[in-house]
Amino acid sequence: MTLYKVLKDGRSAHGGDYTWDVPTGDAPGAWTQHVARPVICNRGYHLTTDPMRWPVVGMQVFEAEGEGLADERGDKRVFECARLVRPAPEMIPDYWHRVERFVTEEIPAVPWYQPDGDPDPAWKLVTAPTLNAARAAARAAARAAAGAAARAAARDAAWAAARAAARAAAWAAARAAAGAAARAAERKWQTKRLMEYVEGRRS
Repeated sequence: MTLYKVLKDGRSAHGGDYTWDVPTGDAPGAWTQHVARPVICNRGYHLTTDPMRWPVVGMQVFEAEGEGLADERGDKRVFECARLVRPAPEMIPDYWHRVERFVTEEIPAVPWYQPDGDPDPAWKLVTAPTLNAARAAARAAARAAAGAAARAAARDAAWAAARAAARAAAWAAARAAAGAAARAAERKWQTKRLMEYVEGRRS
């Protein structure tokens, strides 16, 4: 299994800034210092089996090797120490070189915010004062709409509260009237029975 390291300007390009000893000629680079208890994506020297999963503009790819494998996840391996064996530019596909040229050469060459000829007569020029006035009008309209909505909501809430209060008062009055009528009927019945009892005693 061949392992690789992706660098930029000789330094780690993903989650670190370690400066590697880059191979010169046929000699590999020097071994890195030892790191105790490496943890993948946290601590240690990370190598990959698939360098194009970690592209970066200006990337350099080196074949690499490590010692003291501590962990692996997908295409990544983390080691206690590692070194670069040789440059591996063949691992960078042509499409990525085109991407890099587009980013580093073509985009900077675009004349951003610079006139490129006479304006089209069909264009409508919006000046700063007009634009500011439009923004102010939009803010005023938004405030008015918000105020109208708030007033409508308050009015609806007030009507709902009034209806609820009226219903509660009507029920309370009905209960009170029913109670009073019941109590009056009970008193009338008790009075009638008392009179009947008195009449019975007299006879």
